[in-house]
Amino acid sequence: METEHRGAALDVLGLGLEGPRGWVFRGIGFHAEPGALLAVTGASGSGRTCLLLALCGRMRTHEGSARVAGLPLPRRLGAVRR
Repeated sequence: METEHRGAALDVLGLGLEGPRGWVFRGIGFHAEPGALLAVTGASGSGRTCLLLALCGRMRTHEGSARVAGLPLPRRLGAVRR
């Protein structure tokens, strides 16, 4: 990942998930250090739950990249879930 931060708990760059009716979310990017507190906010139907499911390895994204505890998504979905 181009902007990977060493030791980051979450490193997300341009993450997007497409569903049958179009993009659920797109262009999500942020960085969080271990122990950081994050809030995911948005209106009903804005893709909050899908974003969180993607970050915990339960949904496969369609664009961008993410690392969760150093594990790359979507390549290591199973390892992130464990």
